[in-house]
Amino acid sequence: MPAASSTGVGPSSEPLSASPANGVSESNTSIEANVVVLGLRRAGKSSILSVVYKSMPPDDTFFLVESSSSKGKPAPIDVDAFLKMRFWDGIDAPTTAANLIAQNSHESGDQRGRIAYGTAGQLYWTQCSAIVFVIDAQAEFFEAVSRLNDVILEAYASNPLIHFHIFVHKVDGLSSDYRYETLRDIEQRVLDNLSDASASFIFAPAAHHVVQAAKSSRQSSGTSTDRPSPFDQSEGGGTAYKGVGGFYIPSLEESPNLEADVRLSFHATSIFDSSVHVAFSRIQIAMMNADLANTLEVLCNSLCNSSKLEKVYVFDVPSLTYICADSSPFDENSFEAVSEYLRFLVQFSGLYSPLTVPSQASTGGQRAMADQEAVRNERYATSNTRLNPDLTLAFYQINTHLAIVAVTRTETFAKQSSMVNYNVSIARKAFLDLYNSAN
Repeated sequence: MPAASSTGVGPSSEPLSASPANGVSESNTSIEANVVVLGLRRAGKSSILSVVYKSMPPDDTFFLVESSSSKGKPAPIDVDAFLKMRFWDGIDAPTTAANLIAQNSHESGDQRGRIAYGTAGQLYWTQCSAIVFVIDAQAEFFEAVSRLNDVILEAYASNPLIHFHIFVHKVDGLSSDYRYETLRDIEQRVLDNLSDASASFIFAPAAHHVVQAAKSSRQSSGTSTDRPSPFDQSEGGGTAYKGVGGFYIPSLEESPNLEADVRLSFHATSIFDSSVHVAFSRIQIAMMNADLANTLEVLCNSLCNSSKLEKVYVFDVPSLTYICADSSPFDENSFEAVSEYLRFLVQFSGLYSPLTVPSQASTGGQRAMADQEAVRNERYATSNTRLNPDLTLAFYQINTHLAIVAVTRTETFAKQSSMVNYNVSIARKAFLDLYNSAN
């Protein structure tokens, strides 16, 4: 990585946080999306969350205690990056569908439905926005696919709006051809199982409350509930759900076609490259309010076009996940370079920490308002580096954990850096306003 040239940070500015903006809260009231991470023993569930949201080096995950052997309730991870999300590091997936149904045989009311597996009774399927199921690509995956099918049927019966993200994990040890073949094989088995289960599938009473609430919300906002062709082919060959474009609300009165109705997305992931960060980025975007996600994309497109940039991201820097990007095609190699660049910057962010003492006289609300105003008007950290003779990476801090990262032509950036900086300053304030509105 070439040395980066950085500008100084003003006296009122705050350094980038080296740790994700997360924590553990006792209340679910402020959480907008619950995501449960499930999978077989040693599939890599805890490793994934530790690398992405706890900034743990991948090599250190070999010493993690298995979540299945840990005692007590699972500790959720709270993430706040335009959307307040809570990730649950669930224990092993159920052995059989019969066991899972037996554990949930006691309904706690039609509206709440059954308890979500892997949350130690702290969450119901109706409270889940997404499920991440991790499958070890280097092991026999027949049992994992079977258990995944049980989880899908159980969760979808109570919550037809839930998203399912299947991580075909540990693909770093596979050749590119075998990686693609494994991903397609798992996808086809999952779809075949859902097709076979459609004839005998029955929705739980809780599903009717979930669908009715979603329709009421759509009607009050003036959004159509017609099916928007939500499925698309991802670059990995999997079926990717376009969450940001709105979602289809199924009719519970008709015979379900699970193969088409269940929202599935397949990701080939590894903690030793940026693929797992890309996967979680897409989960975050899919969970986001559709209007907010579209507005963020429009802002990125506007910045990209007005400044003649090749690609624009808004990153949650500590987790190395992007919150939004412009609509140009995603390039895996450039994203890998951007991720390495951000790691490099975070390592040295402490050198630019301001030596300011917070005021003790003001109240918490006054300090929060003052901090927001200071963030809008302060000098923020910027940096740029030449990736190769033709491409340059440019970094612009938004707040303590969000940043704009642009990929641009070196010649263009050299000639128009002043215009780029001006356009970024305008876009930065717009992103800050949206972030403050969302929170």
